[in-house]
Amino acid sequence: MSTVIFSGVQRSHTIWIEFAEFRRRAERRGRMWYSYSVDGTPFGRYRLLELLGAGGMGQVYRAYDTETSRTVALKVLPREFAHDETYRERFRREARATARLTEPHIVPIHAYGEIDGRLFLDMRLVEGADLGTLLAAEGRLPAAVAVERLGQIAGALDAAHAAGLVHRDVKPSNILVTAAGFAYLIDFGIAVAAGDSALTTVGSAIGTFAYMAPERLTGGVCDARSDVYSLSCVLYQCLTGVRPFPGDSVEQLITAHLSAPPPRPSAMDAGLVAFDAVIARGMAKDSTARYDSAGELLVAAGAALEGAAGPRFSRTGPTRINPAGARAAPEPDAARPKSAGPGSRDRMSTTVIVIVLIALITGWVLYDHYSNRAHTSNPVPSVTDSPTTETSDTETATTESPSGVPTAPRLGSPG
Repeated sequence: MSTVIFSGVQRSHTIWIEFAEFRRRAERRGRMWYSYSVDGTPFGRYRLLELLGAGGMGQVYRAYDTETSRTVALKVLPREFAHDETYRERFRREARATARLTEPHIVPIHAYGEIDGRLFLDMRLVEGADLGTLLAAEGRLPAAVAVERLGQIAGALDAAHAAGLVHRDVKPSNILVTAAGFAYLIDFGIAVAAGDSALTTVGSAIGTFAYMAPERLTGGVCDARSDVYSLSCVLYQCLTGVRPFPGDSVEQLITAHLSAPPPRPSAMDAGLVAFDAVIARGMAKDSTARYDSAGELLVAAGAALEGAAGPRFSRTGPTRINPAGARAAPEPDAARPKSAGPGSRDRMSTTVIVIVLIALITGWVLYDHYSNRAHTSNPVPSVTDSPTTETSDTETATTESPSGVPTAPRLGSPG
C-alpha cells in the first residue's frame, strides 16, 4: 500500500488509510460476525430482543436482563476483538471510565464483561434517534435547536474532560436525541486518559475523519481541545446540513483538516454570519487557539444566536457571560470581519460614560448652587465601570445547574 505524504507534514499517513480500509471492511463484515436471532435468544443472563444497530465495532441490541428484570441496550463486540489483547485493554478502560461519569447527558453503564468469548457493555436503553439520522432526514437544524442540543453535549464533554478523559469520536451518530429533545453522548469506546500513550495501534485510533482534529492526524497531543474541534465540526453540520469539508476519500479529508481554512456557515446561509467566528475559533488548526472547553464553544454559539459576538473567555477560572455587555472573543485574522467591531463598541462605551459623568457633575453643581445649605450632606455619586461578570444567573457551561445541565447554552428544557 502506498504511503501518502502531504506537503508540510513530516509524517506518513499510511496508518490512517490502512485504518480507514480496515474499518470499511469491518463494517461490510459486521453482520457476518454474528448469527444471533432477536427473538429472545439467550446471551448469558440477557435475552436478545431487537437489533438496534450494527457496524465495524459491533452490534447493539435491545435486550432483557434477567437478573435485574429491566430492558437495556447491550453492546456486543466481535469475537475477533476479544482475542486482541490491545483492544481488550482499551475496552476495559472504556467501561471503567464511562461508569465513573455521572453527568446526565452521558449514557450510564450498568455492567460490562465477557460472555462466551465476546466483550459486552450493558447500558441504559435510550429511546431516540441519533443526530446523524435526524440530519439526514431534516437536512439541518434551526440554529436555536442546534445550539440547545449541542449545549447538552458540551456538558457531557466537560464532565468527561474534568475526569481526565477525552472522547475522541464526537460525531452525529454518537449523539442520541429523545423525542423530548434530551441529548446523550454515547460510545466512549475510544475514550482514554489524557496523556495516555499506551494504546498506539491502528485499532486504538478509532474515529471519524470527517470530524477529526488535525493533531490526531499528525501524532500531536490529543486533549479536550481535540473534542472541541470535533464538536465544532458537528455544530457546523447542524447549522448548514453539510459536513465541514467535502470529500469522498480519506486523503481529501486529511488534507482539508490539515490545510484548508475553517468553513464559514455564512457561505451556506448569510443569516449565519455571526457563527463564522465561532466555527473559525473552534476549528482552529492550532489547538491553543481554540476554546478551552466545550462549554465555552457553546456559550459563544449562544451569543452568536442573538447576533452578538462571543464573550472574552477567561483561561484562569470559571467563565461567565453577560449577554448585554460581553465583549468579543479573539478571532483568527482570516475570520475577523472588516466592519466595526469591539473597538467601536469600546469607543461607544467610553462616550456614554463621559456623557453620564458630565450629567452627574452638572446636576451636582446645580444642586449645590440652589441649595440653602453651604455643604450638602449627600456624597457625590461615584462612577465606576460595572463588571460584565457580576450576576450569577449568567454563568456559562463551565458551571452546572442543579440538574447538571449547562445553563448558558440552554434555550429551553430538554424534557
